[in-house]
Amino acid sequence: MSIQLNKSVNNLYFYDKLLSEVANFYHNWDNNSTPSFNFNKTTYIDPPFLPLFASLGLYLKKYHIGKNIKENSIIELNNTPDTIKTIHFLDKSEFFDIVGKQLDYKPVDFSLDIFDFDKKIIGGYSGYIFKEQRNEHKLNVYFPSQDKLLNYNQLTIEQKSEYRDKLLEKFIVGKVQDDFAQVLYNDEINRVITSEIVLTGISELIENGIIHSGSEVFSSIFSSNKRSIISVADIGIGFEASLGNKSESEFPLTKFYILNHFKKEKKYIKNFHNCYIIFDALLFSLNRNRHGLIDVILEYPTQENGYSRIHDTDLQIVISNRYFNIIDEIKQLRKKIIKAFTNNMPSVELQSLFLKGAELLIELCERIIDNYNIEINVSSIRKFKTRFPGVHIECELKN
Repeated sequence: MSIQLNKSVNNLYFYDKLLSEVANFYHNWDNNSTPSFNFNKTTYIDPPFLPLFASLGLYLKKYHIGKNIKENSIIELNNTPDTIKTIHFLDKSEFFDIVGKQLDYKPVDFSLDIFDFDKKIIGGYSGYIFKEQRNEHKLNVYFPSQDKLLNYNQLTIEQKSEYRDKLLEKFIVGKVQDDFAQVLYNDEINRVITSEIVLTGISELIENGIIHSGSEVFSSIFSSNKRSIISVADIGIGFEASLGNKSESEFPLTKFYILNHFKKEKKYIKNFHNCYIIFDALLFSLNRNRHGLIDVILEYPTQENGYSRIHDTDLQIVISNRYFNIIDEIKQLRKKIIKAFTNNMPSVELQSLFLKGAELLIELCERIIDNYNIEINVSSIRKFKTRFPGVHIECELKN
């Protein structure tokens, strides 16, 4: 069965349409075939689509292996005047290098072999004019260290912290630095954000994805004078299982504090379960003495035309400048918490900051749920029919 992709594909299309078509394929599955994804009518690919689609391909490959199916999913794409820009974009983004078999004429250190496609379609660019694409504008992939990850959940809190610090340092001064720093520090559009915090936070997000998925994590960063967008995607266990695996002693308040608050106040809405879970993940990050999820998420919506989007399993929240006042208040509180850790503030005073943070995040959660709209394009909370594992983060600035 061939799944025809839209003329224009982006993250919303991925969650709302493409995943439903993939689910329909497996609903009618004959147990020995793999899906084909037809790109021949696709003329525009929004950059954040690439980490999501690569994650989907990796997830399907792992599923097929579990069913003893050796064939890969297929990308259908012919080299024609109508598709040449799509091919050129995917080629320059190193998409083919990462998701396909290693190309003989373009050796790289990685090739996941998750999609089959005709290698002959790549090239033939002479005579065409393409939009300039920088070397940094590409799909990135990060690999787990399996020997360490196998025993991660059995480590003590101190051992976990030591391992994460070493991994984080490796990312900040290594591959993540190479992939992101040039764009974050030098592009005019990114001057309004604190690039060092964002770089450290992205490294933490990738580290989390690797630790909790035990699998590859994909990312991308694209920037122009009109728009800058970062995307990170994994196919891990998601926030709920990740938080659930932690011991109670790792939580400054209590495990699933926000989820339990809504249940206790009889405001819990089953359809929005993963919204509460996302906010519990934000609360956990807010109350830690290291930059991570909360810092990246807060950095963008406090800027004009800035957005942060978090997807977990079947739900996405959109945090934008419409919530500026409360986001800025959380951001200022975050600075106080970091300072309190640095100055070894007494635990009683620190606990009051943690409780204030929970109060603010609960308020933001309520406001986002209040802004639910059946028109998915304008809704601050998006509930999708098809579940997709892992956590997917996007941060965007527009001019």
